[in-house]
Amino acid sequence: MASGRVGRRKADKANARLSAVLLVALLPSLWGLPCFAGSTLQKTRDDLSHATRGNAAEDQKQYADGVVQSTISETFEEVLSRATTAEQVFDQQNQNREHLRAADAVALLKKLLHKPDPRSRNAWQPTEPAQLTQLEDFKHLVTMQIEMVRKMNKFLAAEILIESAELGNQLLDLGMLDEGRQLLDSSLIAIEQALQPNALFRGGYGFLVADLPKILASLPGGHDPIRRRCLSAISSKVRRLGPESLLDVVHSLVESKDKLQEEDRELLRRVLQIAARKKHIFKGPQLADMLYSSALLNERDEVLLQVATRKAANNIGLFQHTDLAKLAFSVTRLDFRDQNFLGMLAQATSWKATAMPASTLSQILLCLGHFHFAENDLAIDDAVKQLKALLLTEELDPGVLSDALKGLAQLQHLDNEFLEASAKQLVLFARQVQGAAS
Repeated sequence: MASGRVGRRKADKANARLSAVLLVALLPSLWGLPCFAGSTLQKTRDDLSHATRGNAAEDQKQYADGVVQSTISETFEEVLSRATTAEQVFDQQNQNREHLRAADAVALLKKLLHKPDPRSRNAWQPTEPAQLTQLEDFKHLVTMQIEMVRKMNKFLAAEILIESAELGNQLLDLGMLDEGRQLLDSSLIAIEQALQPNALFRGGYGFLVADLPKILASLPGGHDPIRRRCLSAISSKVRRLGPESLLDVVHSLVESKDKLQEEDRELLRRVLQIAARKKHIFKGPQLADMLYSSALLNERDEVLLQVATRKAANNIGLFQHTDLAKLAFSVTRLDFRDQNFLGMLAQATSWKATAMPASTLSQILLCLGHFHFAENDLAIDDAVKQLKALLLTEELDPGVLSDALKGLAQLQHLDNEFLEASAKQLVLFARQVQGAAS
């Protein structure tokens, strides 16, 4: 037994000596391993970086027709923004003729057709439309845009197609009937093709989900097939839309409320449910706008009503008078009573009455009257006082006066001066109508 233990100890010592010798022999190569690994990693990074730059350059070259923005385009847009006359714009067009993309052509046309606000400090000096449409450079630019939309429609971004359609409408208004119709039709055909189920999101460079409401909002009248297809595409992707896109959808539905079908109603209900559920990403005025649109379409969503009125009651100071008018109209039309909201609405009226237009004041009075909410006499007095002041300086709409009088009657709040002034203006309006009829 003892001899066996001694033999094992000798073998262990021999193995230890052998390991030490091998370690010393291998130290130089072991020392070089990290350096080798580091150089390999660095080389791999360099190769990847080079490949990425190569791919980016290839993409930029391949999609230089308006899909991918390039550094050339940025310089182009900077120079274009400084142009003050049509001649300077055409010079820029000629300098970039070989590299001009659909996006650049759109930018040129928008610049040439832009009409700045006279009150602004915009240095742009527009050419008279009648003169502009006769310029050969302008005609050539329009023709070039038509050709680019026709030939490259499968690769153009939604924004370019939408803006091209809008430019086509502008050209029609300017009397360029052939060119305007060609540009409009080419753009709409491309939009319609892109809305085919198998063409949607074509290669990542087509229409994105957020583009669909923009397309819907930009469609001129009389294009119901495209509208139907666009609504269908939106319906399948509606959960991925943000607040502004959802508002674009409901605004479009309001515009076509006389032609709504059951699937449109179903889409509207889904949008309202999403807005109520994702209330944290909506600002108060956005919820007011959403609720107002639903009221115009007579679509009631109880949860959205609760969410919007609660948000307004808690942050009433952040709402503009237009937002308050929308909320007042909505709760009246949909017959939704919330004591806290009505109390804060009355309080806000008292605070802001002198800055409110007659239409907002009458809508609020009609709302308070509808619910017989007479708990804030001061707010009602302030609203009537402002309406009387407005009657002295301007002719108010008969509908506005009628709403205000109806609300005050329901509140049992009589003001003889306001009644007399309103009656006089309504009589004058009736005489004007009779005179026009005869």
